[in-house]
Amino acid sequence: MSDGSALIYSAGGNLWKVALSGSSQPQKLASFGQSAYSPAISHRASRLAFTHSTSDTNIWRIEISPSQGKPSPPTKFISSTRNEWNPQYSPDGKKISFTSDRSGSEELWSCDTEGSNAIQLTHFGKGFVDEPRFSPDSSRLAFYSSAEGHSEIYVVSASGGKPRRLTFSVGSTDPGWSADGQWIYFSSVDTFLIYKMPAEGGPAEPVNSGLYGWDATESVDGKSIYFIEKKATGDLWRTTARGDEPRKVLNSIYSTIICTFEDDGIYFIPQAGPDKGYSIRFYESATGKIKTVAELGTQAESLTVSPDRRWALYTQQDQAGSDLMLVENFR
Repeated sequence: MSDGSALIYSAGGNLWKVALSGSSQPQKLASFGQSAYSPAISHRASRLAFTHSTSDTNIWRIEISPSQGKPSPPTKFISSTRNEWNPQYSPDGKKISFTSDRSGSEELWSCDTEGSNAIQLTHFGKGFVDEPRFSPDSSRLAFYSSAEGHSEIYVVSASGGKPRRLTFSVGSTDPGWSADGQWIYFSSVDTFLIYKMPAEGGPAEPVNSGLYGWDATESVDGKSIYFIEKKATGDLWRTTARGDEPRKVLNSIYSTIICTFEDDGIYFIPQAGPDKGYSIRFYESATGKIKTVAELGTQAESLTVSPDRRWALYTQQDQAGSDLMLVENFR
């Protein structure tokens, strides 16, 4: 501020004001709305300039195994004028979970398998919410959120209710369920280790005597653990629950959120090269062969496949831009 009494900063897509004395809590400058970044102040003219970012990310559906004839083309499936991402089919095939900021803050939502009857499951009102993952019996969702100041793992009923915080480690991400629903895997941004903890809560322990990586998830039969070794390369690796030497399975997929694990293989979206578009592919575990099941063309993320393996959902950014905003007489 021009009088040196406070700082203006951006966090979570909002502009905030905090007194330099440190004697009070930061205040959100709510009148400037969301997606506000990079504030700059003209001290002489008492003006505030900032960037207002605009985007519209939606969830699309494509048929990968038609019941008859040719597959239908991709269609926009779950959408609003805001952002929807990270869809996941429930294992029982009755629900789809996803993340959206359509209510004004990033929250966890669910709808039926035709994309209708959406309900808001969380009501944090601040921070981010990401990577919802259904339990094997479809009754609960694990996710991570920064609503309490830093990223932690939570579990909430698939029908809504108060989320229950499971971790208290200041930096836990990427939840994944064990095949029997008794454990939740997660990653630590502090140690870069993969941990697991009881799904009902309790002490966490490193997986396989200190496995480094991210996005851990168990195979359908519970015998293997898949994980991303390094975020930079995005290679998918596999080890066993008893701690055998890990081996590489797929190159350059960057995250398991673009994978769906089946008993006979893995659906995934590889990173596209400079001259290649995006596609959905299937890795056959028995042979190691990879086949393309759908061409997407545009950049796609957050893959999930329906339990009957007929449909795939993915996230696509349909619009992006930014405006420069100016506030006169800012004090």
